[in-house]
Amino acid sequence: MFKIIKKRMYFFLYMFFFLVVQCAYFNTFYNAEKYFESALSIIQKAPALNDSKIPSNAIDLLDKAILNSNTIVKKYSDSKYVPEAYFLMGVSYFYKESYSSAIENFNLIDLDSFKRPNQLRLWLAYAFLRINDNDQFNKYMNKLVLNDLSNEDKYLYYNIKAESYELENDMSNAYKTYSLAADITALESRKIYLYRKLINISEQSSDLMEKTRFIKLLEEYVVDVNEMRNLKLDWLDSKDRLGHYEDIILEVDDIVDDSNFQSIKAKLMLYKSKAYRKINKLGSAKDLLIDIIDQFSKRDESSEAYYILGDLALSEDFDLDKSKEFFQKSIDEKSRSKYGKKSKLIKNKIENYQELIEDYSYFSENLDIDPVFEDQNSMNIDLPKVDSGILLDSLLFKIGETLYFDFAQIDSALNRYNYILEKYPNSKYKKQLLGIIDYHKNFESFKNDKILLNDNGYDAIQINRDKGLDLPLIDAQLNYYNSLYNDYNDSIALFNVAYIKDNFLYDVYSALKIYNKINKEFKRHPNKDYINTRLNKIQRNVEEAINYYDVKFEICLAFDLIKKDDLDSARQILREIKITRKNSDYKFVNDLIKNIDVYSEIDSVVDSSLISDSLIFKMAEIEYYYFDKKGKSLDRLEDIINNNPNSEYKNQILWMMSKYKNSYNLSTEDNIDYTYIDSSKVDFIDKFEDLDISKIKLYKKRLDEIYFEFDEKD
Repeated sequence: MFKIIKKRMYFFLYMFFFLVVQCAYFNTFYNAEKYFESALSIIQKAPALNDSKIPSNAIDLLDKAILNSNTIVKKYSDSKYVPEAYFLMGVSYFYKESYSSAIENFNLIDLDSFKRPNQLRLWLAYAFLRINDNDQFNKYMNKLVLNDLSNEDKYLYYNIKAESYELENDMSNAYKTYSLAADITALESRKIYLYRKLINISEQSSDLMEKTRFIKLLEEYVVDVNEMRNLKLDWLDSKDRLGHYEDIILEVDDIVDDSNFQSIKAKLMLYKSKAYRKINKLGSAKDLLIDIIDQFSKRDESSEAYYILGDLALSEDFDLDKSKEFFQKSIDEKSRSKYGKKSKLIKNKIENYQELIEDYSYFSENLDIDPVFEDQNSMNIDLPKVDSGILLDSLLFKIGETLYFDFAQIDSALNRYNYILEKYPNSKYKKQLLGIIDYHKNFESFKNDKILLNDNGYDAIQINRDKGLDLPLIDAQLNYYNSLYNDYNDSIALFNVAYIKDNFLYDVYSALKIYNKINKEFKRHPNKDYINTRLNKIQRNVEEAINYYDVKFEICLAFDLIKKDDLDSARQILREIKITRKNSDYKFVNDLIKNIDVYSEIDSVVDSSLISDSLIFKMAEIEYYYFDKKGKSLDRLEDIINNNPNSEYKNQILWMMSKYKNSYNLSTEDNIDYTYIDSSKVDFIDKFEDLDISKIKLYKKRLDEIYFEFDEKD
């Protein structure tokens, strides 16, 4: 009897330990799967980014999935879960973009015995696609029969095929195949992920029609109101770029009173107003702009509304006083906004133009005055030491240029140019004026397009151009080509002037004005493609530079507030900075915000005696490295040492204070145990040595002036 009981006891003990082991590796694998599923959920919910990076919290979860799966492989090598563990590690490494590790883990699985062989082949194909191994990619894809795949596998198959089309730049098939993947999955999260991806790649490919279609498809599944609003604005922007203005008007009418869109109502009204303007319904456009001004104030949108009203008053009515009034109101609404800055620039141009008119009127009525003896400091132009007749000639030409290039008043400019030719037949501007007037008389032929042949039948102007190349100095070449343009109205010589200023003298602003002049006056210029490519590049560079200095300016303001202990205002400015992950300042701005949050939370503790050494040290560390308040920080650190000589932070504190031994009579460097020192930290302020607000303002002003030279796109 006892033996039977003993045998049963052994049996139950064996079963108990067997079940414990079974549960252990089951739970480990279960946790790995859960970590992976959570990571995948985060990845699919994240916006489709240009750099294809996945969120950091998803990476953490993938690492945990790999760790748990690896535990299965190492500790329970005989378990039935080992192939699944290798598979899970492979897919996790794939999402982490460690494709070689993914392939390595997939290859440890016996394909013939694995219960999901098609899925394994798909992931192997996907990994080989990512490392551009087309032979291996095709090897695994060719073994698949689409009709034999489950819907789950078809979803993956379509994604892989679509990406391969994308790599081949076959965007039409890429769109179709990604759409097939979205159609076949029943999971809304996957549909959302794919439509976001399609929006992103269609934008990158400038396929705006497709982009608007994908936005509409995504809207059906979006429940987050903020994303819904952003999608709607993106759709409107794309429609504007396509020139589908009637669609914009109808869409805005449909949603403008919807409660979900009230926070962007002003933006919607602006889109509709600009659409009316584009289809020449100026009355409706103005009415909407007035509605915006009445309903909203001190916002970017109200500043833009005033700017557009000013532009309408200038371009349609040429009412300078009215336009100046609107531009000033745009500045008053929000001077630091994009349109506040543009209003300031155009208002200055109007005032300069009005002063030119006054100067012309003055000298017209006082022809006997020798301008050499006038008080030149009161004038707004350099007065040449010539007779008043030629001075009037120059003034009229400047007035005409302003009308032509700055205000787009072509007819008024041409009237001035014709008057100059009639009144001053020997004007030095004659050839330029004839070229402009000839262009507007006949769009298909240009005076300077005709080849001027010398007596030997050679292109005389080309010969003269070539002579410029023999001049040894850049300045001499520049003067030579300027003369050639002025004498012969030669557009190629003018291009050479722009090219020299751009590439040798680094005078981008002057070059930009000449490039624009060539584009407007010489539509068939042989260097037109180069000019347009260069203008696009300059515009992109200027936009990037403006954004760079805008960020620097905001950081400057925030840092000044930190020094004044106004952390709330500093944090608000930092949070409003528009900055992408690609910007070199992204990490520092976000680190500063996080440290302000931590500092404020600790500082809010009413009873300071409740704050531990660790929190006091954290405050001191933030003051030291981020707030540039060394004195305040070192006082805190000294208090920690004095109150608790054995503090766990002792070595770090002594190391930090060792740089200020003359001010703080503490231990020398010999007392520091460097084993416990974190020397990797760098003063935050050292990262921003260029935070000179006066220089930043100057750079911003110059960049704004350059940017204003680009044709209006609104």
